[in-house]
Amino acid sequence: MVVVLLLFSPAAFMVLGWFTDAYRDTAAASEVSHRLHEIVFGIFFSLALVGAVTQLLSPKRNLAGLIQLTVTLVTLSIVVTSTVAWQVGLLLYLVPLAAVLIYAAPVRPFRTGPIWRWAVVLVLIAAFPFGVEIDGLVARALSGAQNHTTHWSAMAAFMLVLILLGGLVALRVSGYRVLALSVAGAAAGYGAASLAFPYDASSHNLAYSVGLILWSAAWLVGLAYLDHPTRDKPRPIVVRVVGRVALVPVVLIISVVWLSTDSQPNVPHRPDPNQPELMAADVDRATCLNCHATSNDGAPTPPHNLDRTCTDQACWGGRTDCAGCHRIDPALGGPVDLIEVSALDSLAIQKPPQRDVTPLAEGDLALIESVGSSG
Repeated sequence: MVVVLLLFSPAAFMVLGWFTDAYRDTAAASEVSHRLHEIVFGIFFSLALVGAVTQLLSPKRNLAGLIQLTVTLVTLSIVVTSTVAWQVGLLLYLVPLAAVLIYAAPVRPFRTGPIWRWAVVLVLIAAFPFGVEIDGLVARALSGAQNHTTHWSAMAAFMLVLILLGGLVALRVSGYRVLALSVAGAAAGYGAASLAFPYDASSHNLAYSVGLILWSAAWLVGLAYLDHPTRDKPRPIVVRVVGRVALVPVVLIISVVWLSTDSQPNVPHRPDPNQPELMAADVDRATCLNCHATSNDGAPTPPHNLDRTCTDQACWGGRTDCAGCHRIDPALGGPVDLIEVSALDSLAIQKPPQRDVTPLAEGDLALIESVGSSG
């Protein structure tokens, strides 16, 4: 299993993916950077690799390694098969996995402590934003958006695996610290890749990416300071109930705020994939809505009114259309400089001037020229 993951999986792209160039994965797709996808795929298969290595080093103690290996590869297979189609190449991983499961040494005990409330809180915080992300990725996989197909399903599987592994940490399965460290590393890697490549497909805005890194840090803080599998004196039941009830709105608020930070993603393709020669300044609202208003070619439908304008957020050139909020990669013809609309008169940007404008006649131009020359 270790040899297969090292030689025949994208695990190495956890490092190599940072240095790849933009390309087209099919003739019908736009030329875009896939670095974030490749990095995340590398992280994804590295989760399986860590599980296999952990099981190899300590088969009688680390049930977590076997669980991590199994959950990662089985989830990938299920998601890809259900959203795209059965891929024969998955047998490359499933066959040796079956052998590992058949010959794995029995592990006792299954759990090494009570439910870890800190892990439960972290899973609940991420469940909403990750769930929305998974839903969008599955929709793109089903529609074959940009003809990337398995890219979207693999990303959905990655997000789902983070939730599943986090839930197993909360159960404190034997060796759960391995799972917690893996979840923290995977989330931090995804956040860092989003910060480095904000225009890539499946990337996230600055605040959301920082949220991923903070979520990762919370796992590490919990392992360092809040991991108490046994407690000498349980707290009174009233205290426990009140504490959990009070925690619910806090978790919900953090989850909703985290999700709301990713409301305006950057554009991961050329302004108009069907007309690659167009620059960002050449397109308007109709150009974007031509695909996104009708989900043409798998383009996701905007989660807001289609006539929404950019008035109080960072935009460029005073634009109030789609390109005012959704930045386009400068390497693909997008803007470089940004301005704050709030620093300008937004009414002057959106509406014509209040006074009438009288165009100059040819005689007026001649008069201005003669005055200028005589001066």
